[in-house]
Amino acid sequence: MNVDRLSDFIYTRSRLIIAFVVVMNLIALASLTRFAIDTDITGFFTAGNKVYDEYLALTEKYDISESVVVLIEDTESLLAADNMLAVHELVTAIEALP
Repeated sequence: MNVDRLSDFIYTRSRLIIAFVVVMNLIALASLTRFAIDTDITGFFTAGNKVYDEYLALTEKYDISESVVVLIEDTESLLAADNMLAVHELVTAIEALP
């Protein structure tokens, strides 16, 4: 049977299999040192984009390098009419800040 052959293969080569798994885990552990996440918002914009140019002007004017993220949570869909109006009012209020 195939199951018997498989179990014999695993049993007779168990040390080789364990060594292989250990080596693969060490390689995976070593690759974690090069792992990085780029959270820079400017990566989503192309050069010449109006929003990107405004963002660059703000960072230069106020000498900042970080953006402000506003999270909105509700039990209803954000696309509901009342929620869209609330988001618009919030955006207007934030844009009016000095």
